[in-house]
Amino acid sequence: MKRYKGYIILLLCVTVFLICLSACSKPAPEVEINEASMILIDAFANLTEGNYAEALSAFSGCEDNLESQKLVIEIGKGKAYFGIGDYQSAEDAFKIACGIDQDRIDLMQYLGEAQMQAGNYSAAVETFERLLEREHDNITALNKLEQSLRKSNDFNGLYKFFEARMTAISDGDMYEQNYYSGKLLEAARLTKDEGLILSTIDRLKDTPQGYAIKMGYEAYKLFSSGDEDGAKALLFNAETINSLIESAGKTGCYFGEISDSGNYQGRGLIIFGSDNRSSNYQIYMGEFADDKPNGAGTGYQGYASEYDDNDGKPMLQYGNNCVEADWTNGTPAGYVIKTNEYKTYSEGVFQWSNKNIETAVYTDGLAQGEVWSEHYYDNPNYEYGTSTSFTKHMVVDGIPVPFEVTVYGETFMAYEAYYGDSKTNAPQYAQEEPCAYCDFRF
Repeated sequence: MKRYKGYIILLLCVTVFLICLSACSKPAPEVEINEASMILIDAFANLTEGNYAEALSAFSGCEDNLESQKLVIEIGKGKAYFGIGDYQSAEDAFKIACGIDQDRIDLMQYLGEAQMQAGNYSAAVETFERLLEREHDNITALNKLEQSLRKSNDFNGLYKFFEARMTAISDGDMYEQNYYSGKLLEAARLTKDEGLILSTIDRLKDTPQGYAIKMGYEAYKLFSSGDEDGAKALLFNAETINSLIESAGKTGCYFGEISDSGNYQGRGLIIFGSDNRSSNYQIYMGEFADDKPNGAGTGYQGYASEYDDNDGKPMLQYGNNCVEADWTNGTPAGYVIKTNEYKTYSEGVFQWSNKNIETAVYTDGLAQGEVWSEHYYDNPNYEYGTSTSFTKHMVVDGIPVPFEVTVYGETFMAYEAYYGDSKTNAPQYAQEEPCAYCDFRF
């Protein structure tokens, strides 16, 4: 009896409430906890404890004797069916419950969930649309409606959904604007309607992400047609990158193949930027699996930062980092080319640049064997401000190890060897001490 005490009290409260509602029209009946009521209480006890089969049996056993509690019973049956994985029966029960009380938001949500799990996505779309007519900003319902539209392959409906969300967003909410403009273009692409895609790009040209969307789409078309060099030439240059990172924003833009669950899957192009010029950005073009680079592809990261020099002059520095590799689950594997480039400007005038290109073979994110780094330095303010040099390392699991080197006729073990304008010449000097700043791991 102790187990049921809370449920008895709850049932008494519900019964008293129903009696009070009808008190003006007829005398209040005597409250009695009969056998059917006890079965109902037992059903909810089992439901709460996760004993769904027992709960379902109890609900079915009392429904003929408790017609006045039909709404409560159908809700209980729906939850019990859902618990045992019989989603079609859960949908049927919640549909009856919604017919009894058409104003209950929670019942609509239960029904929509059951319809999704049962694979009745078109029906779920209708349910969540009705729910959102009552609660326009119900986040759960918005997410479920988007999922149902995707699952039902109703991409025109998905487009209209994102279109409505964009209209509902305040002009000052840049993050939401960027997010839904990217989603609107994604929905247009899923329809495979080239006219809709082009009109959407034109429609978004004046939004914060307009430039990134236009450039990203053009690059993706080249990439998809097999012209990867053309796509790289369009995207991966300093002038383009600077505009892309300002336009793409933190929400980013993605062009490419998507799985049913919404993950990046297959060939694609992604651009992540920033909402200011002092943040990191990322551009990746290649194969994806579960949102991670997987297969041959090129990834870029970098930053732009503004500061004043010692004389108070405004300085602007760009950093662009590129990794061309075969990727596995987001980690470079096999032959890897890493390019790091830095450029500095003062009051718009170029000051100097430094570019390093590292080539190595990676395994599980760690460089192995011979690593070469090419260094290019350009400073037009000095007579001999342009130079090229090379550095050689031997590494095991990303850590430099000593190797034999001959400098000016002297042979010894070194951790680094420095060459002039060609790595085929004899090294000019070498570093015998361990390399404290070297890290050849991704």
